[in-house]
Amino acid sequence: MEYLIVAGIGILVYYVIYTFLAEFKSGSMNTKVRVKRLMRMRDVSDINNEKNRARLEEESIFSFIRVSAELKRLLIASGIRLKPEEFIVFWFVVMMLLPLLAFIIYGNLFFTLAALVIGIIIPPLIINMARKKRMKKFADQLNDALLIIGNSLRTGFTFRHSLARVTEDLPNPIAEEFRRVVREINYGAKLEDSLGACAERMNSRELAMINSAVIIQQRTGGNLADIIDRVNETITERIKLKNSIRVMTSQGRASGVIIGLLPIGLVFLVSLIRADYMATLFTTRIGNILLMIAVVLEVIGFIVIRKMVNIKQ
Repeated sequence: MEYLIVAGIGILVYYVIYTFLAEFKSGSMNTKVRVKRLMRMRDVSDINNEKNRARLEEESIFSFIRVSAELKRLLIASGIRLKPEEFIVFWFVVMMLLPLLAFIIYGNLFFTLAALVIGIIIPPLIINMARKKRMKKFADQLNDALLIIGNSLRTGFTFRHSLARVTEDLPNPIAEEFRRVVREINYGAKLEDSLGACAERMNSRELAMINSAVIIQQRTGGNLADIIDRVNETITERIKLKNSIRVMTSQGRASGVIIGLLPIGLVFLVSLIRADYMATLFTTRIGNILLMIAVVLEVIGFIVIRKMVNIKQ
């Protein structure tokens, strides 16, 4: 057991040191590496290939770890500055250290399993929360971005240069996402592909509508500024509808949070007042089983309430 603890702490310390060193070295060295990899490509169209595009990113010391494309997309959408391989290592370290610490401190099977479950759930939960927060901020900024794009088109800018104006005038995350789109276009990717990938990454139906409008305008012609304005009006109405639905379902969401936290609060309160009342749940096998059942039912109830108030729009 001591060897496992030392190994887990060693991996965590190594990961932290590596992360800081990587931040130190990121700069001109990364730029030179990317330029060399670009020069090795035979044609600009090769950048459209996902495999070649991945080579433009800085390689990690954990590159031998296989990760899914979905995880890469989620990390990019969340804005977390970690490579997928580094996140896997971080996830593994948390998953190992928490149950080890719980076993050392409490020496109880229930707390050890609970810490294991927490270690498994917490890292993906952090990514999901960061991703949702970033997507919401992106959606709130989209109206202002469309106003800038429409005005830029009227003054004679191309659509690509209008996107570049957005990256200069608005903060992240929309500036970062549109900067990625402009960079991919400069590397030779098609506008509709880059914009569509951004819409998929940010789960934005509004941006998908804009992409469709741009594709139609490129094929049939027309005033793109007027099309952007009409799409902007549609998006404004959709945002108003979303906000109305969110207000109407706020009571249900609050009820779900209260119902989920109430049993935990009662257990904590009773433990402070009369610890011997709750001791059976933590010190006996039957009590541990009952606690596990209670936790499972809590999670199921929370998920059911979330499904009831989460209206797909």
